Parts: sequence; structure tokens; C-alpha cells
Amino acid sequence: MYLGTPGAPLPPAIISAMPRRTLLLPAALLVLGGCGDDPANANANGHRDEPSGWVGPFASNTQHQDAHGLAESRQLDAINRAMEDGLYDSARKQLNALIQDGCQHPSVFYLEAKLLFQQGSYENALPWCDRAIAASPYWVDPRVVLAQSYIRLKRLGAAENVYGDLDRLAPRLAWGPYGIGVVALMRGDIERGTTLLDQALTRDPQHAPSLRVRAELAQGKDPALEERLLGRYLALEPDSAWAYARLGELSLAVNRLDDATRDFLRSYEIEPDTTTARRLAELAQRRNDATEARRWQERAGTVAPPQPAINAQGYASVPPP
Repeated sequence: MYLGTPGAPLPPAIISAMPRRTLLLPAALLVLGGCGDDPANANANGHRDEPSGWVGPFASNTQHQDAHGLAESRQLDAINRAMEDGLYDSARKQLNALIQDGCQHPSVFYLEAKLLFQQGSYENALPWCDRAIAASPYWVDPRVVLAQSYIRLKRLGAAENVYGDLDRLAPRLAWGPYGIGVVALMRGDIERGTTLLDQALTRDPQHAPSLRVRAELAQGKDPALEERLLGRYLALEPDSAWAYARLGELSLAVNRLDDATRDFLRSYEIEPDTTTARRLAELAQRRNDATEARRWQERAGTVAPPQPAINAQGYASVPPP
């Protein structure tokens, strides 16, 4: 396994496109493999490839789950929801309790890896990914987090190997060509990376990470293609400030000022940003709206906010916004 650090720089745009893994863990699914099960037997007969192509941690024996197993499954679901809501301390406490109780469900190992990844502890996430994969060899999600961790650690050879495994394990999914394509881009092979990302989107036209990176590749080269890809991406990730800002830039470039204003406003609502505020100030100036332009300039930090005036009673009064 490659453990070195490649000499190629790590493009921030590609790293920002790395998705946060979201795993839905309903009790009905998790009960298929309770914490008391032997992980060595977890995939003896129960692995199946869903029509959508998703491969999950199915266990073989579903007839002997008791109330305790169902309660543990619900607890795992609660941990996942806490992580999605950013309640990492709560998720950590619940996970620690399950691990200390000796729970061997692969979802426990995966959630521990996912939590560490989301908190930026990529090196520490690796062994938990390995444990989840060992307990459920056909499960895709731990391998995705493993590959993403290697990319964050700049161990591109190891990441490429894992994405290759994903391609062989789930040849209908987009993860294989997507990941190998991202590695190619990070090594400077734009042509190969573009080809692989197109292949990923052929497999799954709704694969959000592939849509984002492919849109970034179209930037400055094919505005119409970039706009279409951004629209598809926003249908899947409607709270992406980055995508709305890019749509605003595309509209501004062709003088669609109303569209640009709408998209920049939406971007700013999701994630206030000085660059977006400057764009909105420029658009207000083009509409000859000096008051609105000044408000956005203040938010962008390009002009100082008005100083409080002193009234006749000697108290400071601030002009209305």
C-alpha cells in the first residue's frame, strides 16, 4: 500500500468537493445485524445488491433479533441523526457506550470512523474503517470514508486502490470512476479525470460529488455546461452557497442582472460571505440604488458602517438600517 505523500499540490477546490458521508440507519435495517451478532457470520448469506446499486451491512440471521437488539438498532439510528445535526458530543457519548458494551455491529465501527472523519481526525478514522470493512466486506460506505481519509492525508496511491476496490465491488455505482477521476485530477491529469467523471455521471446522473467536480472542470471553458451541471447539483444539494454563487457569476457574465441578484442573495442567505456581499453591492450600483449598495458594502467591509449620531439629549442614536 502506498503511504507516501505525492509531490503534486492538493487543489482546495477538489478537496472541498469531497462529500460528507450520510448514512441512513433506520431501525428496520439495523436490526438485520444486531450488536450481539458474530461479525464473522454477518455476510454469510445476507448480502444483497439493491436495485439502486447500494450495498449495505446486511446480516444473515434476521429471525432471532430480540427487543434488546432492536433497541440497539434504534440507538445507532439516533447516533447517526445526532451526527447529521452536528451534535458530535452527544454522538460520541452514545458511541462510546455501545463500544464499551462490546457491540460488534459494523455500523458502530463505521459511525466511529465517520465521526472521526467529520472532526478532521483522518488518521484515526482509518482503523475504524478497516474494522467496519472486515465485519461487512460488501458494504460500500466504510470504503468511501476510507478513500476520502486517504485523500485528506494526501495518500493518493492508497485512495486510488480503495476506489478501485469500490469499482469492483459496486460496478454500477459512481464511486469508483469518481474517486479515481479525482485522484487523476489531483495528479494533474485533467483529461483522464474528466473522462472518468463523465463515466461516473453516466452510471449515476444524480451523483452529487461528481456533478460538483465536473462543474468545476467546466468553469471558464463551457458556461452552458457548467450552468446545467450546477442546476442538477442544486436539485440534490439545495443549501450549497458555492453553487448559487457560481450561478450568480454565470448570470452576471451575460448581463442577466436579475438572475445574478437572486442567486447571490440566496448564496448569502445560506452562508454570508464578503465576496458575495461585494457582488451584491456592485449589482445595486448598476441599478443606481445607492442605499442598497452602501448596505452591501458595509457587509463586505469595503466601507465603514455609519457612526451613531448624538441627539439633543446626549444619547447615541443609530440610523435605521
